[in-house]
Amino acid sequence: MDELHQHILDALGMNTTSKDMRVLSAILKSQHSPTDFVSFEEIRLQLTLKEGRRGGKDPTIYRSLSSLQQMGYLEVESRGKKRGYKSNAHLIQTAIKNRIERMIPELTRDVKRLTQEIDHIEGLNVEELIDQMIDEVLGGVKEEKPLFAAEWEGILWLIEEKIATPLRKGDLVRIALDWIRDLNDFNDIEKRFSQTIYRQGIEFRILKHRRVSTGMIDKYREVMRRFYKRGNSELRLSHREDTTYQFISLGRRGIILITSEQPMTAVWIPRESNPHLIDDAIDSFDADFDSGTDVFEYQGTGIHAESAH
Repeated sequence: MDELHQHILDALGMNTTSKDMRVLSAILKSQHSPTDFVSFEEIRLQLTLKEGRRGGKDPTIYRSLSSLQQMGYLEVESRGKKRGYKSNAHLIQTAIKNRIERMIPELTRDVKRLTQEIDHIEGLNVEELIDQMIDEVLGGVKEEKPLFAAEWEGILWLIEEKIATPLRKGDLVRIALDWIRDLNDFNDIEKRFSQTIYRQGIEFRILKHRRVSTGMIDKYREVMRRFYKRGNSELRLSHREDTTYQFISLGRRGIILITSEQPMTAVWIPRESNPHLIDDAIDSFDADFDSGTDVFEYQGTGIHAESAH
């Protein structure tokens, strides 16, 4: 038999050197015609003549007969307490056709899975994989480091990279506004969350201290109407003029802390780097937020006094 056909038979589970196929061969050799049923004793005798002691013990032969019957290569006839076994070209041909029909969808799924795995492997970041493997071997996860940014564009990149992009359902984003220079800065921050409209269940809490004029309140309301598209959003005005931390947080997983307004600098602090600072900043924010006034509910001439930008 040529190599191609042998390979196809192997794929169909018909390795001609397997025990099942040797038992099938013994049945065919024991038959005088394709319609004859042969006994178990005749099959065992044929195996003994062919293979000697290697013909196998009875339980092994019975397992092969059962397997061949399940695959459709033979028929079984009951003879009282005994059974007869029959096989022929028609049975084998039908069994192979049925096996091929079942295998094509299986092989198609395997090809699709292998194609996906190849795509994943081709797009693999080998350095990242090695880092993760080393971390696993060492029994720990690589600790995320603080990340610094300077100037407005650098801080906007930090917001997008560390806050907006990793957002997932159920996340809470806190934004303190006292460090921004004007309304354009607030608009820039809002735009960094433009893709979160497709992620449901995200909440934004925004807090403004110090002086706010009536004119600025109207402008804040305008920006907040766009924030509502991103998720459950609320801007509150604090009646307390002094402030503590200025930051944007991703839940309690980390914060972008504004470290200087002139020149403008910030640092991303992951929780593992300083959990006490993160909790202290968020607890202070939440206390002022809970006591503040929703920008859409505020009525008056302004909290303290601030000129509109």
